[in-house]
Amino acid sequence: MPELNNNQIHVVMDPRDTPAAITMVQGPNPPRYLELFNEPDFSFKNFTPVTDAVTAAKNLAGLFSIPHPQTSYVSPALMNANSDWLTTFKSNCNGCFDQIPIIAMHVYNPDPQGVMDQITQLHATWPDKKIWITELSPATSGCSMQANDMATFMSTLFPKITALGYVDKIFWNSGEWDTPAINGAPDGCNPALTDGGGNPTPVLTALKNYCGGGGTATS
Repeated sequence: MPELNNNQIHVVMDPRDTPAAITMVQGPNPPRYLELFNEPDFSFKNFTPVTDAVTAAKNLAGLFSIPHPQTSYVSPALMNANSDWLTTFKSNCNGCFDQIPIIAMHVYNPDPQGVMDQITQLHATWPDKKIWITELSPATSGCSMQANDMATFMSTLFPKITALGYVDKIFWNSGEWDTPAINGAPDGCNPALTDGGGNPTPVLTALKNYCGGGGTATS
């Protein structure tokens, strides 16, 4: 369905998907947005390969060489967005950053100030770009939160992020109940929006309240 296609955020997960992405962008229903690789600097459970920045630039060259007036490219979403991966990628992609208006980042940090520091550091590196936080969660091995704590974390943090003025989208991770919790987090630090029975968690309630208040956060 063209309507559904237009509202989804399509992702070139790794180099194996680039030919299909080129075909899609040139097809009759090109996506509005296309993210270029998901965590090339980290392989979650070996689902995708680690890809260095030089190899990624070569692999994605085909997408930068074709017209894409209906599709905005989003940078590769890195686990560590403030590493030198993106700057190395830029140096090897023949001016491609003129075609990338949005920088994607993943942030896993239970400390609200630590989250803000990561975001502002990224903006300082790319001040002319918008930022999408395509994965945000406090779930790490050092997390001591419970669901109510995470609801407070979200309610406190999201307005601060929005107030920065250059973060366009926030995607909370994750949606459905997962046992054990991700990233080596304790079981109590489960960022799911629904519990094991499919019922809303306090985190989902906090997200609903924030989005209902005019925020741009999405799950």
